[in-house]
Amino acid sequence: MFFHIDESGNTGNNLFDSSQPQLNYGVLASLTNVDALGRTIHAAMLAKLGTPTLHASQLGVGRLDLIARPLSALHEKMNFEFGLYSIEKQTYALVQLFEAVFEGGVLVRIVIGEYLACEVLWGEQEA
Repeated sequence: MFFHIDESGNTGNNLFDSSQPQLNYGVLASLTNVDALGRTIHAAMLAKLGTPTLHASQLGVGRLDLIARPLSALHEKMNFEFGLYSIEKQTYALVQLFEAVFEGGVLVRIVIGEYLACEVLWGEQEA
């Protein structure tokens, strides 16, 4: 599996910024290596837009519409799955505190930060 992950709502040290109360992760998953197999389609999209990167916040809806067909072709070629994961930042802070106090060191096979990241992204996993 190959994953591309992007977050929204990261306010750094200002965790409780009222203008962004949610922490969101978008996950694009594929069984194939998008970076290698989608290179030609990606290059064509960059050339069409005349930009070095594809980022929705910079392109806007109008320019994204220009590459809708190649994006659709890339999606079909890669058989993407998309997930959106969200947590309220106040809840996230409580989870972090609880984990640090009550779970710290209990799960010795993985580093505590990796465990927290998995729980935030995919919810509690069964053993």
